This record gives sequence, structure tokens and C-alpha cells, in this order.
Amino acid sequence: MSTVGESAAHQASSPMYRRIKEHILEHILAGDWSAGDRIPSEHELKDQFRVSRMTVHRALRELVDEGYVSRVVGAGTYVMDRRVAAATMAVHDLCEEARRSGRRCRTKLLALSHGTVWPEIAARLGVASGSSVSHVVIVRWVDNWPVQLEERWVASARAPSFLTQDLTDETPAAVLGRLLPAISFDFEVRAVMPRRRIRTILALGAEEPALLVTETATLDGEIVSVADLHHPASRYALPGRFL
Repeated sequence: MSTVGESAAHQASSPMYRRIKEHILEHILAGDWSAGDRIPSEHELKDQFRVSRMTVHRALRELVDEGYVSRVVGAGTYVMDRRVAAATMAVHDLCEEARRSGRRCRTKLLALSHGTVWPEIAARLGVASGSSVSHVVIVRWVDNWPVQLEERWVASARAPSFLTQDLTDETPAAVLGRLLPAISFDFEVRAVMPRRRIRTILALGAEEPALLVTETATLDGEIVSVADLHHPASRYALPGRFL
């Protein structure tokens, strides 16, 4: 875990408000501060980092906007539960959001395969271990920065033509919606410290957190697809806001 005495290179490249924000996030993700815990006050953070109150205020404001903490006037700042109800989200086309804000977006297909599923994913899909599934891994860049890594599994029996579609022109979720118009999507969002492979693809720092969107797509009570979508917390805030 990084401290106030972070490397000189990191200090030079990161504004102070972002270093304070990362410091708080590290404590939350490490479990040092749990949902409902009060975090250090603005005054305490100002003294610890030797910055102005305005700098601390910006760090806390961004954490509030992203749902990590809530502020209670006269009582302090508290860690929020990062899991959110599915009903509060919608399917967002990241590249479409980028274009609307005048930014460039590109998509690269890292993996596309058809095979048998291992037990963990079988349980999420509600199918027997060894069942046939389609698997796709896609990374998306905005202005030459990777901002989303999507890994998706689709039950082949429930969407047999999925792999024959163009998965770079349309998002996999949009493809499923077109193939199966009655499909519905449920989401859960939480902050995580991702595995090394994900860090490398998303160009994350050693201790930089990510926002993980876990998606489950269902049709007539059966799960059609599950997906994990990782986003760098320092570059993207849900839904559809680039930092």
C-alpha cells in the first residue's frame, strides 16, 4: 500500500488531490475502512498531506460523486457500500458515450472462442460444468487510453449465433439485445484491486483500483450471458463519464 511518501515519479505525475483520493481508495479497498466507517476529516487530511483545504475538498467531492463515500454535514465523511442495485443502471455503449463528448474510441478483440466452461463460470451461467459456451475478451480505448476490459461468456444453447456477429462494431450487450429483444440485464458495481493481467491491459499502476461491473443477462428466467467489465477508477466513472 502506498503512503504519503510515495515515489518521486508518482508524485511528479499525480496532482495532490488525486494522491489523496488514491490514498483513501487504498484504505477502502484493503478493508481498513468498511461501509459505514468514518474516514479522516478534511482538517486531518489537510495536515497529513500539507495541502489546502480546497485540495482535500476536491478529492472528497470526487469520491462522493463516484459513490465511494458520503458526507454528512457536521458529522463527517463515511464509506459507502459500493454495491448498487441493478435498477439504477442501464446498458451503456462506452464508445458512443466517448463520441458524444468529442473523444476518439477504438475497440480491439483480444479473444474469441467456443468451448466448454469451467465450474466457476458454469455456476454463474446456471449450466452444467463442461457445457458449451462462447467466450469473448474485448478492450476499448478512449483517446489512446484503455478504459474498459470486457470478458463475457454466453451460453451457446441460448444464443447460438452470437459468435457470428460483428462484436467490434456493436457491443456484445447490444448484439444480445438485437438477437434476443426480450433479454434483460442486471448489474452490480464494486471497487476491486484487479489481477496482474487486467492491470497490464488497462495500464494500471501497481496499487490503482478498478471499477468492476458484473453483468448478468437473462431471458425468460434463464441466464444467457455473464460478463465482467473492468474500468480504471482514475479514468472512468460510471455511468459513462471519462476523467
